[in-house]
Amino acid sequence: MRVPFLTIVGAVVAAVIGTVPALASSTQFNPPKKYYLSLGDSVAFGFQRDKLNFEVHSGTYSPGNFPGYTYVFGAALQVLRPELTVVDYGCPDETTVSYTKSCFFQDGLHITLHDGYAGKSQEQAAIDFVQAHPGQVSPITVSLGANDAQHGVSDTVIEQNLTQILGELRTAAPNAEIIVLQYYNPFYVVNPATDPLAVALNTSIGAAAGSARARVANAFAVINDPNPPPPATELTDVCLYTLMCLAGDIHPSDPGYTIIATIFWDASGYSRLTS
Repeated sequence: MRVPFLTIVGAVVAAVIGTVPALASSTQFNPPKKYYLSLGDSVAFGFQRDKLNFEVHSGTYSPGNFPGYTYVFGAALQVLRPELTVVDYGCPDETTVSYTKSCFFQDGLHITLHDGYAGKSQEQAAIDFVQAHPGQVSPITVSLGANDAQHGVSDTVIEQNLTQILGELRTAAPNAEIIVLQYYNPFYVVNPATDPLAVALNTSIGAAAGSARARVANAFAVINDPNPPPPATELTDVCLYTLMCLAGDIHPSDPGYTIIATIFWDASGYSRLTS
């Protein structure tokens, strides 16, 4: 899975770009447009706990040092559309509730985001951006729900909240490609019995995505594959793609963010533009 993605990033022929306008009116498939908008939580931001703490305390912090999946996926999109601009509103610790209120990481801790929106909710910033650039925003990626689950919010409520959030995005961007992350389970390394909880959360996320005609990028199916190609196991993959085994951090490692970008690429269907 990883090799084709990296090949695509480095070697898509320029002729592909000429096919984009002809396909842009499709209601079933929408190639990259002028802006790629990344929304959501710490995974959208590219958060890694120890790295962030070191940079903040040493005075070397820059959001550009946390590309996460957003900028890896964005680089692949820019091979298809070199003029595409990546806009990352991801806010660490964001939930489906705080998304509609404010980003504490930005407004409370005063830590700079990739693309800030001081005094606004991420919800309002996203809608404002899409409305300010009609027909120019696609894809839109969303990663929300995991922090709600960790705070004890039920899957039913998460689905309801996410359905409303995605519905607003779909109304604002009727022809955008919206892709929603279904989460990996980093807690497998502590308790393998937590996998069904992650599956239940992802089922709710999938239902919310379906309500808005959005695609899903299923990270669980890859990172928590119970039968990966030998010699890998689910445990070794979770240790490779997250920082749980190394640092007790639930967030992706650098390889983890790259594989999630690959999963978004596969979900987007954009590989058809390279053939």
